[in-house]
Amino acid sequence: GLMVPHINNAAEARRAVQHMKYPPEGARGLTRSSRATAFGYDAPAYFRDVRDGELLVLQIETNEAVEQIDAIAAVPGVDVLFVGPADLSFSCGVPCDLDHPVLRAAVGKVAHAARQHGKRTGIFLRDAGQLPAVAAAGFTVIALDTDLGILKAGLENAARTLGAWKKPGAPSGHPPDSL
Repeated sequence: GLMVPHINNAAEARRAVQHMKYPPEGARGLTRSSRATAFGYDAPAYFRDVRDGELLVLQIETNEAVEQIDAIAAVPGVDVLFVGPADLSFSCGVPCDLDHPVLRAAVGKVAHAARQHGKRTGIFLRDAGQLPAVAAAGFTVIALDTDLGILKAGLENAARTLGAWKKPGAPSGHPPDSL
């Protein structure tokens, strides 16, 4: 699979397809000596079967991309149109306002174009509470938070727990024996 950021028009989408696909559909470089081809011992089988496992994800992160979304979605070889909501919010003029109607309309336009052209839609979420809404809107490729975001949330939870030991009136010293 290949995920390509900041695709803004059909020409860029076609170029991404060219780099993803082996000839004759694309122009991806060939090597018969890689691990994928069993170091050259099974190259014919690899090149015959590789097409079944390809996945091309194009990130839609700008107003230009949203304006060109029907043309992007029509490009053969594109599998997923993936919305980057934070970047798109800046491009839409509503920085980090992920609930703004302008951003929601842009995301809806991407989802509609994907459905019209038989593509899957993806989106990045920080809040698991948004899952039902994006699933209802037809999104099937969903990235939920980042490793750093998950780690930060865990550390914040631990800090809150530790902070409870320091509440006014609480005994000082070591944590409760029950821990």
